[in-house]
Amino acid sequence: MLRTASRRRLTMLTAASLMTIGLVATQAGAALPSKTVPPKQWAKKVCPALRDFNDDFQAIDTELANATTAAEAQGFIVAGLDETMATVEDSASAIKAAGTPDSKKGKKAAKALNTAMANVDDILLGAQVLVADLAVEDLDQFADEASGIQDQAIDELGTEFANFAEVDTKLFNTIGKHPDCATL
Repeated sequence: MLRTASRRRLTMLTAASLMTIGLVATQAGAALPSKTVPPKQWAKKVCPALRDFNDDFQAIDTELANATTAAEAQGFIVAGLDETMATVEDSASAIKAAGTPDSKKGKKAAKALNTAMANVDDILLGAQVLVADLAVEDLDQFADEASGIQDQAIDELGTEFANFAEVDTKLFNTIGKHPDCATL
């Protein structure tokens, strides 16, 4: 069985990533739609897509709680990241379809979020590759190394999130008030 401390470290990996990734992942795709929509309407379309992404990401934590070995934990993380990346693509499409928020810097903010979402996928893929390459003979060693990978990913995701927040604080606050985004 996973030792409590190791399980706690793996659980913290996922929980911390959820908060960071969930707030970062809010736009993707190549060209932005030309239509503009009020920020609250935009949030109504963006936040459910984020919730879906967040739910899939949280499922990794649920599966990790069932892991009894490092190999199982590794398998849960790798498979969970596959599912999460698929949801990133679906969420990105839905968010892109939401249009461009009608705010002072809405177009610039949407572009920043477009870039962020593409980067989220790259960050998750990079983390997945690193986790897949970890040795699975020792649970504590695996948990320590996986924590390091998560810390790196969280730093990268935090940078993406900060870029959006800096572009349009008012829009960022509007999104944060939507029930589906407030829980992220």
